[in-house]
Amino acid sequence: MKGRSVDILPRPSADPRVGASDVEFKFTYSVDSDGGLTTQLVPLSYKGTTVDINGNPTVETWTIDKLSLFGLIGQNNSTLTLTSVLPEIQTQTFLTGPRTGQVRYRICNRSRTLIWMGN
Repeated sequence: MKGRSVDILPRPSADPRVGASDVEFKFTYSVDSDGGLTTQLVPLSYKGTTVDINGNPTVETWTIDKLSLFGLIGQNNSTLTLTSVLPEIQTQTFLTGPRTGQVRYRICNRSRTLIWMGN
């Protein structure tokens, strides 16, 4: 998977901010008989690059250790709706840039809607 992740942490968060990152990772998945989809991050495959306000990559790269989602397949297999089943405690490790070597633990709850737009 390759994509852009946008983060919005509003007040009263301890660290309010808005930011974006280009992310890349591998995952495995399974589909149950009811059309439920379960995904699991392939260990050590997640890499993020922070982007600046203009969308250009910065020198800051990082990785996370967990990302699992569950969802449903719909609209003739052209949409996926995914969410965290339970919040995950992720470890984010900064590899390069101004926070090199820093580790941040974060409690994450995600939702995603993916829509096939054609070729």
